[in-house]
Amino acid sequence: MACSREGMEVGAQAATVTYTVSDTCWTYLSLETGRVVGTALLGDEQAEAEWRQRTDWDIALCGDLLRTNSGTSGNGGGGCLVLDEAFENVLTAPEDGYLLDTENGEIW
Repeated sequence: MACSREGMEVGAQAATVTYTVSDTCWTYLSLETGRVVGTALLGDEQAEAEWRQRTDWDIALCGDLLRTNSGTSGNGGGGCLVLDEAFENVLTAPEDGYLLDTENGEIW
């Protein structure tokens, strides 16, 4: 007898991960794998153009700056949503209200 996960919904798993980030370098992260996908120096326009074309990252951090793979930062269809609710109380993802990156490339 063979078993298959095809057609089964698998819920998201919460995990805590620690990354070292820099004030001078973007660190690109995949939420799917929980790993660093790569880095690029802050202000390196060629590298940033290349990252905008990639869909293997979800968020990028540079010091206290945040990007999502959305809007002017990427083609990944991501976004960010701030909720006034504890993470463990959010059972389904809201359908709308997500913020996309703006012309300066950062949400905040």
